[in-house]
Amino acid sequence: MKKIIILSAYLVLTIPFLNAQNVKNVTSKVNGNLITIQYDLSGAKYNQVFNVSLYVSFDGGTTFQGPMKSVSGDVGSEVKAGKNTITWEPFSDVPSLEGDIVFSIKAQVINKKLEKHFFVHYSGNYSLRDAGFSAPFGLTIGQIGKIGWYVSARINTSSFESSQYEFDGNDVVDYDKVLYYEYDNEYKYPSLETFVGITAQIHWNIFLYGGVGYGYQKFYWHMNEYDYMDNSLQSDSYLNYTDYSVSGLTAEAGMIIKAKMLSFNFGYSSLSFKYSNIVFGVGLNF
Repeated sequence: MKKIIILSAYLVLTIPFLNAQNVKNVTSKVNGNLITIQYDLSGAKYNQVFNVSLYVSFDGGTTFQGPMKSVSGDVGSEVKAGKNTITWEPFSDVPSLEGDIVFSIKAQVINKKLEKHFFVHYSGNYSLRDAGFSAPFGLTIGQIGKIGWYVSARINTSSFESSQYEFDGNDVVDYDKVLYYEYDNEYKYPSLETFVGITAQIHWNIFLYGGVGYGYQKFYWHMNEYDYMDNSLQSDSYLNYTDYSVSGLTAEAGMIIKAKMLSFNFGYSSLSFKYSNIVFGVGLNF
């Protein structure tokens, strides 16, 4: 131990560069019969890890021995970028520590294979205009990986109901019955969103998605129809309030987060730039 303490003043750490990756902020410390080496790895992509080796020179860096075998910590394969530590047991590898000692940390980049997973999500949306769940029932099916795909559809309980008449803001359009009518405070909001799009991986468990499709969000107003003679109720109908009903191109974008077998998505959708929704979903990936 005394020899290590004396010679620790001569420890110098080289900082190599490999494939534009950086090994930096290298420091060392003697802990009893061990030498602890701390270093930072930076510049890696999310799908890259390192195979790290420790080499030692006893002649000021002219020649190196290694890689050292009696090492532990952040060394060997599967080392991730960030702050890392190597612990070396020197006397298990070399008979003595004499000379001008220089360390070299070599980091070989390893590109990990990106896996693809299919996912199935329950999905829905929350209307920012009407402050309610406009299409709470939906299904999203797709694939995540470096580049993937998805299809999605969201509806509500009124999505496929039709209206008998249209209301232009003042009166019922082309009303041809010999009856009179009155409006009440009962409404329906048929809603539909359909999408096809792509997914793209930006981190190990984080993916972006975006898609386009067709959708509508309608406003139906209830009315009762009465006979002029005896004021008896003859029928009831729903009016499509055309000023507040929109259909056409819809687009969305958001993020998918993978957590083992579970995955979640959240994002934003817009219908013809008139109706906006917060999108959410949860499901399984396999």
